[in-house]
Amino acid sequence: MKLHRLVLSNYRGIAHREIAFPDHGVVVVCGDNEIGKSSMIEALDLLLESKDRSTKKDVKQVKPTHADVGSEVTAEISTGPYRFVYHKRFHKKAETQLTVLAPRREQLTGDEAHDRVRAMLAETMDTDLWRAQRVLQAASTAAVDLSGCDALSRALTWPPGTPPPPAAPSRCSSNASTPNTGAISPRPGGPPGTGRPPSPP
Repeated sequence: MKLHRLVLSNYRGIAHREIAFPDHGVVVVCGDNEIGKSSMIEALDLLLESKDRSTKKDVKQVKPTHADVGSEVTAEISTGPYRFVYHKRFHKKAETQLTVLAPRREQLTGDEAHDRVRAMLAETMDTDLWRAQRVLQAASTAAVDLSGCDALSRALTWPPGTPPPPAAPSRCSSNASTPNTGAISPRPGGPPGTGRPPSPP
């Protein structure tokens, strides 16, 4: 998954913030303590995981205290063949909007939009590994359960310096490697079954 743009409005103490991410390289978001750096990651999680009408504590606690408005999160994301813009407003006048830009344009709202994003992510990425790669400052330091993360498990258990096993030959490649001299018509004067002209004297 690649994040192209993230926008927060009325999120905790953030009135409005937008970050555009380059397609290549490393991005470092820096700033003073309590300025809202961790809120950017938290907001992305809420956008992807929680429905707009959720009453969970994680959603309630991001409501701004300075105004009676809903918290809004928008992200532009690429994953596999998909590129989409995803928006949610929580708390006040809750809404969910999804615009799929590629491979074909789609426009969805509400729970249908939420379910569509979940399906695209499940199809194109290892969500357990995605969660395991991130550690928030205030999060628990307990060990992460990676028992269901097949990609990471294979990488960690493979003996160092050992090449991966060769892929099982496909039926097509097996047939292609099997000699079949009778299938080639010889050229006049050439060796039978080769189709090659005779060698010069």
